[in-house]
This record gives sequence, structure tokens and C-alpha cells, in this order.
Amino acid sequence: TKKHFPPHGFPLVVKLGTITPHGADVYSYADDENSEVTDPKLAEHLAHWGIDVMRMEKTAQSVTEMNIAANESLELDKITEAGKDLAPLTSRGYLGLNNLGNSCYVNSVLQLLFTLPEYQTLHPAAPAIFATAPSDPTGDLPSQLAKLGGALLGDRYN
Repeated sequence: TKKHFPPHGFPLVVKLGTITPHGADVYSYADDENSEVTDPKLAEHLAHWGIDVMRMEKTAQSVTEMNIAANESLELDKITEAGKDLAPLTSRGYLGLNNLGNSCYVNSVLQLLFTLPEYQTLHPAAPAIFATAPSDPTGDLPSQLAKLGGALLGDRYN
């Protein structure tokens, strides 16, 4: 399909088994789209090729249906510890951060950073960093990182 598009100028592909009077799976290979699209003139475009959408019946799953089926068949228990009794790890360097809605990505980056030697030096240096911090340390990145390092690497929460 990608080879057909440049010389002929038709970037749309229709999954034939999904054509019904109500629509079909249509994919665009155009550089500005390159994704599934809705073709408001689908019936007219397919009629050009002799396809009468009013007579078509669905014979294949749509991409959305295939994705849903794939998600429903996931067996995450095989790759997680679901149902197992695990001993909690609460020693230095094994402390997690609470998720505040969608903060898990930031949490994972911060936890990764504090495994690096450069960031681990912030914990022992925290008293000196706090001593030179501005009167309002809420906007002072070194102070906040030292505080976070103390929580992740120190013994206070372990």
C-alpha cells in the first residue's frame, strides 16, 4: 500500500472485511495523518471501485475490536506477583513514592535518578544545602532534591 500511494496519490486504505453501511476501518498513509481516519465520503469513494457499501456485511474484526480482544486476553498474573505473599522491602534504596494520580512516571524517573551516585551525594550534603537555602525553599531545586534524597535514601521512612 505504501508503494502504491506515492505514484497514484491515494493515501487511504480500507480494510475490506470491515465495510458496512455504517462505515469501515480506514487508514491514511498521508504524512500529516499516518493513522486511522474517518472518510465522510467513504461510500462514494468505494463506489468508484464497484463496491456498494449498502450491500456489504462485516466479515472481519475492526482494529478497535482486535485491540479490545487482545487487551481482554492479557494474562498479567503471569508477569506480576498477583496472588503471592511478598515480603516488603524497606531498606535504604528500596523506598517507593506514593502515586498522586498520574505521578507514577515522574516518581519512576526520580527513583531512577537517586540510584545514580551523583544524586546520592545529595543526602549526606543535605544539612549544608539547607543551611544555604533561601528563606522560602519551596522554589529552590537543590533544597527540594536534598529533601527528596533524604526521604529516598535515609533511614527516616525505612
